[in-house]
Amino acid sequence: MPDAACTGIIPGTALTTCNGLITSSSSTYKNCLFPSGVIIGSNVKNVQISNSKIVGVISPQTTMPANMGLVLTDVEIDGKNADLAAWAFGAVTCVRCNVHNVARAFQYAGYTVIDSYIHDLYGFADSHNEAILVGGGDVVIRHSTLESNFSASSTGGGMSASLAMYTHGGFWGPLADVLIENSRIITSDAYYCVYGGYSTDTDGRPSNIRMVGNVFGPCSFQGPKRGAIVGWLRGNGNVWTNNSWDDGTPIPEPSSSPYN
Repeated sequence: MPDAACTGIIPGTALTTCNGLITSSSSTYKNCLFPSGVIIGSNVKNVQISNSKIVGVISPQTTMPANMGLVLTDVEIDGKNADLAAWAFGAVTCVRCNVHNVARAFQYAGYTVIDSYIHDLYGFADSHNEAILVGGGDVVIRHSTLESNFSASSTGGGMSASLAMYTHGGFWGPLADVLIENSRIITSDAYYCVYGGYSTDTDGRPSNIRMVGNVFGPCSFQGPKRGAIVGWLRGNGNVWTNNSWDDGTPIPEPSSSPYN
């Protein structure tokens, strides 16, 4: 499974400092060091960043177009203890990324994460931490390692799960179309590896959530096999198949049980 040895910058690469304010569509950046994060200019689309390191987070300058098309390949994102997500605005594909020292790696809707490693999250005060936070849906996580452990520099925080799909609270809206496939899901600092999105709220019945071929565990500081998932809804297009613990023990589909 992906780890620090096979994600992020290709070993031996000499990086050149690049301007982190990207103002032109269809821009390509390679072998860059962005020392103060990346800001995507207004209405900029189709940006590709490869074999590069971002120190900080990625954010839009002002307005972001639909289907922005940001692609990150072989990129390390060192959030430097950012109290934000590495990216929280959808429309990104991240391949072989190494993301750490942020409160969350990716959040909300509309992103794809492949062959990537997310770990060592930054917790502070009463922060809300997850490797991946999904609200809305249209998300693909494939062959990636999601490890929701606190970084050594953390000063506080609360870890919900490695993967949290939310509908409760009255502001997340409906949840649909999420594929989590052939990934390793680990947490040493939360009770559950996954929140499945089924809640008692009006929009709390997720659809087309597919958990396929994933390896869980260890899943909490309470014990190596506690809390694979909470809030799973059977039916409604949701699929649970070929998921197992890290010793190969199959995990049968959980019963439907909402969280509050």
